Amino acid sequence: QNRMPGLHDLRTLIGYSHTEADQALDWRIALHECGHAIVATALALGPVTRIMLEPLGGETVTQNRRNQSLLRDFHAGIACLMAGRAAERLVLGEISAGAGGSRQSDLARATNMALQIDQQLGLGAYGPVYRGDADSLALHDPVQRQRVQQRLLNAETLATGILQRNQPELEAMAKALIEDRELVGKRLEKMLENITQDTGILEVSTRETVNDKETNQPR
Repeated sequence: QNRMPGLHDLRTLIGYSHTEADQALDWRIALHECGHAIVATALALGPVTRIMLEPLGGETVTQNRRNQSLLRDFHAGIACLMAGRAAERLVLGEISAGAGGSRQSDLARATNMALQIDQQLGLGAYGPVYRGDADSLALHDPVQRQRVQQRLLNAETLATGILQRNQPELEAMAKALIEDRELVGKRLEKMLENITQDTGILEVSTRETVNDKETNQPR
């Protein structure tokens, strides 16, 4: 196989010790990050330019395309944020806390976006009303909390469906990421070119939410 030597090769050469626990964590993180990349590609959120695997985590860089800020655009964004969890659950059977933990985490950003739909954007259950900053205090309302939770669950289900249809690609990408610790450029483009755009599924997701009295249409 003709390829440039990667970090894995260097570690092997110098006798670097990589424990079984390290390998399991790498596999989980790689699946998580590649899950983000595949769902971002399938939902046409913008080109994924870089995926990195680092000692304490990973990162997926996407150049977000301009959109019309429609309800389905927010559903797509939330699904992409939930895709790391979805990838872990799909392949490993359980999720880690890797998507949460801080205000900048995937879960925090997804929760905030789901809350903004009602509180700030005029696209949710309250119609054309600005209800102030979307913060965690709003989640003290059990009705609002349930609505946000349902959006997040719907988004994770959407992401899971995309990943199920692309599971061979997901696992192949994750293995390549573990091997080289970074995917960029033509190699990354080649891996993602087989991911078909699946934006039509967003219409179904949005219709399901509309049935739950979430719409920007006057009544």
